[in-house]
Amino acid sequence: MASTLLLQKLGAQIATEGDRLIKLLEALTPEQLWAPGPGGSNPIGNLALHLAGNLRHFLGAGLLKDGYVRDRPGEFAARGVAKETVLANLRAGIEVARRAYAAVQPDALDDAQAELLARLPAHFAYHAGQASYAARALGVKP
Repeated sequence: MASTLLLQKLGAQIATEGDRLIKLLEALTPEQLWAPGPGGSNPIGNLALHLAGNLRHFLGAGLLKDGYVRDRPGEFAARGVAKETVLANLRAGIEVARRAYAAVQPDALDDAQAELLARLPAHFAYHAGQASYAARALGVKP
């Protein structure tokens, strides 16, 4: 089973990566936010919406039971969403992660929940890394 310290560290990982991603998004123009990634990969805006939706779905709706309803296809189909809206969604997802990792009791987790909590920071870091790579390809230093 997961320990309280481990959960704190995993939650801190998402917060740290999230803060970096927010700074990156703040440095982008609206055109850069929605430019296709290298090789035609997802725009940075879609990666940010996906990360927000992922956290809010699994942690908000799943663990905290906050009623969030995810639109995963919409996370990838969106184009031209205002940067402020993308940032607000990402901040909301990171806040949900902070609350969820702080609120869960290790002894109350089943194996699937513990595995999910362990995997989410890696998923977040993977896509945040994609966003950073895409920004560098656009000439923006993260």
